[in-house]
Amino acid sequence: MVLKLNLILNTFLVGLDLEEINIGIVQKMKEQAGEHTTLVGDILDAVANSMEEEGQIQVYTSGATNLFKYPELTDTATAQNLLFTLEDKQELAELIDNKLESGDKDDEPRNDIQVYIGGETPIDSMKDCSVVTATYRMDEGVYGKVGIIGPKRMDYEKVVATLKNLMNDLDSIFKNK
Repeated sequence: MVLKLNLILNTFLVGLDLEEINIGIVQKMKEQAGEHTTLVGDILDAVANSMEEEGQIQVYTSGATNLFKYPELTDTATAQNLLFTLEDKQELAELIDNKLESGDKDDEPRNDIQVYIGGETPIDSMKDCSVVTATYRMDEGVYGKVGIIGPKRMDYEKVVATLKNLMNDLDSIFKNK
């Protein structure tokens, strides 16, 4: 059984990119598996699930308490909402993955700086803040984002310059690896 499964997987999948695996190929694999169709289906489902988990956005935050140095962000309700957003990370992931930041038809992110000021920020709890993000590329189709959250009165010129330098440094690091 393991030998047959190995033969089926190698016959149909060797040399294919993930994007090239389609329903037709999966159906042919299941047909070749005969009595082991369910097993092949379970294996393909497990592979698909692990690929989905691997592609999920990871959000890391630090320096959140620095936000409370600004009087406009220290109001109890505002501070509480910001902390919930930073702890939950779901809204931050949506901001990072926001389709407004896609520059191409194929949903590849643009290599640039995005600035959201107050109400432009797609996260309600950050309406009193500004968010500046920079995108950098690591590998083909893989990218990262670095962002700064601060008051609407932040020094945008300084923040954008700092993020551009960081983005360029990260691009160089990942392109030279």
